[in-house]
Order: sequence, then C-alpha cells, then structure tokens
Amino acid sequence: MSSEVIRIRRSTLKAIKEETLEIYCQAKEDFIRKCIQDNKGLDDFLKASYTLGNFIPVPFESDGGQFNVPRYKTTNDYWDLTLLRIYNWYKENESLEKDAILKTIENECDCNKNKELCLLLGRNCANVKQCIKWLCEFGSWDSFVENNFMQPFVIEEGNGNYGAPLELWKGHFERTEDGIFENTMPLCKKQCEDFFENAADRIKKRSELMVEELKNKLHENSGE
Repeated sequence: MSSEVIRIRRSTLKAIKEETLEIYCQAKEDFIRKCIQDNKGLDDFLKASYTLGNFIPVPFESDGGQFNVPRYKTTNDYWDLTLLRIYNWYKENESLEKDAILKTIENECDCNKNKELCLLLGRNCANVKQCIKWLCEFGSWDSFVENNFMQPFVIEEGNGNYGAPLELWKGHFERTEDGIFENTMPLCKKQCEDFFENAADRIKKRSELMVEELKNKLHENSGE
C-alpha cells in the first residue's frame, strides 16, 4: 500500500471521527461539556460508534407507526433504557401466546396492558402496535437477546437464559412513580466516564459476537 493511500485513509478516518464528535456534541451538548477533556473513554466510544455492534435492525415506519423517532425522544437515544422497556414488556406478557397478544391489538392498543411500550414510544397506538408485532416475532426475551446479539448488554443467567439489561451507569434506571426515567442524561463526570467505558466495551463485545456468527455462517455455506 502506497504512503499516499495510507495518508488519504488516515485523513478520511480523522474526518469521520471529527464529524461523529460534532454530531454528538450538537445532540448532547451539556453531556460532552462535562467530560470531553482528557477522557480516553470518549475516544474509545467514538471509535466503537461506527462499528457493527452499534447497529440493530428495528421496525421500519409502516402503517403510520414509527420506532426510532419516538424512542429517541423518550430515552435520549440510550439503548439500555430502550432494552429495559422491552424487557419489562416481555416479562409482563410472558404467559401469553403470540396469537393472543396480536389479537389484543387488532383494533386498539391498551396502554394499561402495554405501559412500557407506550412510555417508550410516546403513547402512540400505531407505534406501539408496530413494535408489538416486531417483538412477537422473537417470541421471548431470551430469543430477542440471542437473535440480536445483545448478550453483552444484559445479565447472563446461564443455559441460554437472560436477565434484565445492564445500566450504562449506576442509577440510570431510576424512575418516577409514573414510570418515567428520572434522568436520561449523565449528571456528573463519573457517570459520563462510566457511560463511555461501558458503552464502548459492550459495543465491542457485541461486534465480536456478530463477526463470529458471520464467520460460522460463511464456513457452513462453503461446505468445508
């Protein structure tokens, strides 16, 4: 590889990193201001943010329903908060069969029965119905975790069983009596540092799981 190609690649990576930081700062200005100086964790997080482990397919907008836009508004885009809502919904409905759950939303969706998803998606019926259909495809929380390679983000109980999601920093799951998250954003430098470290580490581990699975699939298809 020529020195010119290496120089261009390094320049491109630097531009991507600077663009990522700029976008993140615009969205979370107070967050960044508290902990951007001399924080190695921030650098690790920015490097991880454009890797495979930081992406997940979610329901695409259809029939008036949305997922990412309302989810972003209620969680400030923190995935541990999203996972907690999903986990609680599965636990509330684990005794019901898929067909029974889908039947309950044929006409209307009851936010008393689907409170977690209503809080996640802005109490919009179309959003909630679309999300329920998506979650029903997995059948259970354990299946959702495994099929989406979410093991690094949850408590592993062994034998293919998974517990609640892990907080990105201590106290992040604290909620009001109405179930609203009290503080979606970090409130101190320590919480910022924990976020950068935990998010980067879990994204990296998830990437490794996904790459390993891809290698296995390629090996199976090659017939070797």
